[in-house]
Amino acid sequence: MIYRVIQMENLHTAGITHKALNIWVAVILILLAIYMIDFFSLPHIPQDHIEKLQILTQLFIGSGVFFAGSAYFNSIKRQRIEDNKNQSRILLEYAQSGFAQVIELLSNHNNDRVVWIRAARILAQTISLKKDIKTSEHMKAYEIEENKCKGDLYRILSLYDKTGSYDPLPPQFFYGIPDWEQTGSLDEAAIKADAEMRAGSLSIDEVVPEPSLSEISIPSIVTIYDFMEYREDYVDPLNIDIRNYNWGDAWIHSMGKKQGAMRYVYHRTNHYVFGGRIYPRSTDNDDS
Repeated sequence: MIYRVIQMENLHTAGITHKALNIWVAVILILLAIYMIDFFSLPHIPQDHIEKLQILTQLFIGSGVFFAGSAYFNSIKRQRIEDNKNQSRILLEYAQSGFAQVIELLSNHNNDRVVWIRAARILAQTISLKKDIKTSEHMKAYEIEENKCKGDLYRILSLYDKTGSYDPLPPQFFYGIPDWEQTGSLDEAAIKADAEMRAGSLSIDEVVPEPSLSEISIPSIVTIYDFMEYREDYVDPLNIDIRNYNWGDAWIHSMGKKQGAMRYVYHRTNHYVFGGRIYPRSTDNDDS
């Protein structure tokens, strides 16, 4: 990170130096042209020489204007690039903070209605930042943060059972009741979540109690779970063809931390199980 900051500072300094050099060249050329105009006015200069030198003077003036204009437009271009980088950096920081807040809010199987609404709103606002990120490097960083958030949501919105697998949350969870794990049917969960109606008299001394809502709002559920799905055009950086990840017979000479993994990969790519029996895998079979 420190190296990148120093590198950016060096690029910025180089841009300023290049701009200043163009301006100084332009000023020198224009001053030289003015000096030559004064020199041409001397009476001892032959007319044909004056005409040639006038052409040269015009070239100097034109070159000076060109360098000055080039410096101006280059400075505008560099400023636009710098503005895009600053904007993208700020939006990326906001996105990182937004994704982190969503994970924090929904952790520990929190099924509070208000918490889910807040998390869904933050998530929707965070996703909307993507369209205003201008630079490719910040866009790549955003996509990494987005995919990390999806993975974290998959983990915290699941039940980790004794077999080591992740199961989806049961529908009773989304009724927002505290004892959702002990509630058997959805009908029972709905009854528990129903707001209790209470009769009372209107008094200036007391406020009218608001009905208690526990069910997680449907828009917040849809927003969060749709975000967890990967786009159809998503390109997985890992190619699913396991033949591209086959170490072959290299496990024979493997040592250290890698040897267990290499033995597994060799066995997995060369064998499969069917009906409780082990069979050699065909080289054409790329099932992972």
